[in-house]
Amino acid sequence: MTSNTPYSPPPLVVLTPFARKYGITPTRAHFNAMLNPAYPTFQKSLYTPILPLPPCAGGGEKDRAEKTLRLQRYWLKGLTTQALIEFDFVSERKMKMASLKNPVHPFFARWRWKAVLPGQLQYPLIDGNGVTRGNWDLEQNDLAWQIMLPSIKLASMVLSHLHTHPWLDTLLLGKEEPLDPNRFPAPNLSQRSISTAQSHSVIKIRGPGPNNAKECAAAFEDLQRWPALRDLQFGMVSCDKGPLGEKNHNGRLVNGFATWLISTFGNRTAIYIAYERVALLLRNDISDSDRLCLQLLTANTLVHEAMHAIGIAKRHRDQVRAGGEDKYPLQNEPYLEDEIANITSLGKVMSELGCSMDEAPMLSSFPALVFPPLPKTDVYRPIQVEYYEGVQQDDFWDFTIRNFSHFRPGEILRNGNLINLISTRERDATTSWEVVQNMPDYQKAIAHPNKSTLILSRILSMTPADRMAYAIAKKQRVMHENYVNLVQLRIKQTEGIWDQVEMLTRGDTQNGRLSVAQGLSNLLRAIEEVLGTVTNMLISLGQFDVSSETYISGKTDAQGFNRGLRHLLKDISIASGGPTVGHMANTLSNIVENTRVLLTVSPTLPYGISQEDDMILAQQDEADCVQRIEDARVLLEAGDHVTANTMCEQVSRSMSSTLLTKCAARILMCHSDRKDYNIRLNVVSRTIETLQKAPPPEGREAEQMRVLDLALQLQARLTTGDQAQGPSGVFLASPNTRYFQVTLPLPGQSRQQLPTPTSNATPLSPRPRPPPHTDSLKHHRIKSADSVQAAIRRRGLPNCDMQQKKIHGSMRCATDERCDVMWCGTVTDLRTNGVPRFWDDGCWLLVEVTLVEKGTSST
Repeated sequence: MTSNTPYSPPPLVVLTPFARKYGITPTRAHFNAMLNPAYPTFQKSLYTPILPLPPCAGGGEKDRAEKTLRLQRYWLKGLTTQALIEFDFVSERKMKMASLKNPVHPFFARWRWKAVLPGQLQYPLIDGNGVTRGNWDLEQNDLAWQIMLPSIKLASMVLSHLHTHPWLDTLLLGKEEPLDPNRFPAPNLSQRSISTAQSHSVIKIRGPGPNNAKECAAAFEDLQRWPALRDLQFGMVSCDKGPLGEKNHNGRLVNGFATWLISTFGNRTAIYIAYERVALLLRNDISDSDRLCLQLLTANTLVHEAMHAIGIAKRHRDQVRAGGEDKYPLQNEPYLEDEIANITSLGKVMSELGCSMDEAPMLSSFPALVFPPLPKTDVYRPIQVEYYEGVQQDDFWDFTIRNFSHFRPGEILRNGNLINLISTRERDATTSWEVVQNMPDYQKAIAHPNKSTLILSRILSMTPADRMAYAIAKKQRVMHENYVNLVQLRIKQTEGIWDQVEMLTRGDTQNGRLSVAQGLSNLLRAIEEVLGTVTNMLISLGQFDVSSETYISGKTDAQGFNRGLRHLLKDISIASGGPTVGHMANTLSNIVENTRVLLTVSPTLPYGISQEDDMILAQQDEADCVQRIEDARVLLEAGDHVTANTMCEQVSRSMSSTLLTKCAARILMCHSDRKDYNIRLNVVSRTIETLQKAPPPEGREAEQMRVLDLALQLQARLTTGDQAQGPSGVFLASPNTRYFQVTLPLPGQSRQQLPTPTSNATPLSPRPRPPPHTDSLKHHRIKSADSVQAAIRRRGLPNCDMQQKKIHGSMRCATDERCDVMWCGTVTDLRTNGVPRFWDDGCWLLVEVTLVEKGTSST
């Protein structure tokens, strides 16, 4: 908009102030004739403000005014010169000059500003009076240095704080990934390009950790010691030429550029700044706001090109350290996350300072990626002169806050009122710029155009406490993901173990010309491998808070897995028949026993629960698996295939369930017609063979025969082509023979106060009622009616009324058997009346439950 050489009018012609500053533009004859007709009193510039015309104005004057306003809106992105003045985007008032007192950053040190190439063109420095004052050699010419110094100081201030900005943090420490070739555009033979998808990478934004700023500062200091950046030099060029006078490609005009120098002094980076815009600062007719704006724009160019130089030096260092050549890096500038042009990434640093007035910069780099698609709208946000003034004052920079988020230009105000002023245009049709008038369109226009911009904006707005909370949450997420991955690995290994168990059971090892001993050895090695996974799981679990749900459920899961593994090792030890396999099984059993102690140790149980109690809990684990199959059967018959199949899959993959229970779960899944027919038939056939050859668990012969009979019936139906679901039948136990008796310790009571269990009867078969004081299954801590009801539901009939179950309580003192109080009631009574008043910390309760269904009772 400005010209370095003031316009010289003909004699006796009066120029408007804007014509004196900007010249009579445009220069095309048609527009000049319109703006400045023959023999005018005043010669006007295109940018001369158009004031409201009086009612008596002639038609020609109105026509010229309207056409001039249209031209101004075209060149000024939807605004007029008068609007720029009214909203304080342009001002002639007196303003405070730049007064930053910070030192010059070593990156911009004066000794670096020299002619960096032999034969480089030198451009004369002409002051505001037209007097030549040497050349634009900042190292030797004091006037040139003083003119540039305010911009250099502002750029130094930015660079000194830049380690707090997530963009530099990402550039130096972000993870780089190969660019998806599908995002790269097809080659255009009409354009010169040596860029390929392989020569670019995609850099990922680092998460906002509490130590990011320190790590980034250290990385930046380290990079500045690398020769390519340590020996950086600056020079001045013309906006249309290179340092040796060669014309820019396609006649482009640039404000500066960063490049690579090859010399006898070593390979290094160099930055060139166009002198033309800086020379405007020497004019005598510019306002204070003009000067402050030019200084800010020059600082913007300095920081922008510094980012290019930093990127070149980093890629060069990475190339050399990887064994590559000491020359210009083969890799081009990376793209940031989902951005489509790498140049927009560099603009982010100074756009946060308001130096880039384009909120969504128009693409100027090559090539722009194919996807994500370009933003549909170009957005322009003007900046009021107050910001130009403030950012170049010491009190603007709060050294106690190392965060760029508060350095953005403030809201646009007029007479103290907020003004929603922003210009937009549609990119596809290249429409004219229009000023947004209403809030919905304004909010839509300023929305972040892509993911990377949104992420950077969020990081910039985070406080130190936010960063710490994010780091903790990220650590917990990684811990949880690691634990889940270990659980999935253990499930896979467990499935492999039980596959080998079935092979041994069916005698497949002999058919494969392997002995049983070899099969057992392979099985033990698989168990040894899963024990390693269990160890890693416990280490991972130890990183969680002991009160967290993950820790509590994970520890319970580990205890159940360990109990099932111990039972399996016991069977292997019995079946081994040889010293080698038996010794290995015993070694692994000792590891399992140590794990049991580790998982159950507590201040009240320094040696963990007893092995006898652990065996009782193992029986309860099996009973729970059986109950899940019964619950899944009810769900399957009700049509809930997804939940039923999920429950059966969990049982079949569990280490806690016996082979019989796993087979029952598989047969029940095969009753679902949502499974593939061939898979159903193959699973049923394999399960039948396993049930026919596997010895049943002690006392459960009838149950295994029942499951086998149901499997044979299902196989017959599937073989004849009947793929319908059909009834599944009762699998493992009759609902009218369900019985359990539980000892419930009171709150605050330790496990050591409870009676020693004396019965090892299986809970899955009908049996006579055990004598009083017998802890036959599991110890439950009762805190409310809900805990009693939940304990009943896990073992009761699915269709019985939970609220009407009778609970018979016998309260006995753990230290004095003479204390004996009887209590009887229902869950409803317990919920209504609360816990009986005589329960205290020194007592425990023996609970019996009577289940009632269709007139048939079972105790």
